[in-house]
Amino acid sequence: MLVAKIAALFMFVSMSFAGTSAPGGSDACGLGWEVTSKKTMSATTTRGTTNAFVPPTFGMTSGTIGCEQHGLVMKDKEQIHYVDANLEHILQDLALQESESLYLEGLAEVMGLKYGEEFRSSLQSHLAELSTLRGNPVLFLEEAKNSLN
Repeated sequence: MLVAKIAALFMFVSMSFAGTSAPGGSDACGLGWEVTSKKTMSATTTRGTTNAFVPPTFGMTSGTIGCEQHGLVMKDKEQIHYVDANLEHILQDLALQESESLYLEGLAEVMGLKYGEEFRSSLQSHLAELSTLRGNPVLFLEEAKNSLN
């Protein structure tokens, strides 16, 4: 009886992986697909086991092991790149407390937010903390997002 239940579970798990499409995207990627891309029961089991121990989330984040990089990660990269390239100008504009700032407007745009008084004043109220993060655009961006919440 126990053997029948295990066999049924094995078949269910194998069949759930069998419907996956060919490599590409995030539905059929990961180390398991790198090991084998055949559409046989043993290949499906191998992929399922491999991806269970080495989840494809790293590949989805980095765009490796046959996975496409997700849009959320791409958006974060764009934000980090903008902050890295313009951090000193962003900090200067926050310190000047002027209502118009191309750099702050650009920051709001890459963050997908509307630039205005609330955006600027929220960041200005955290200028002391943000200024300590010179040279680390990732932490600066994280702190800026926290200050806007």
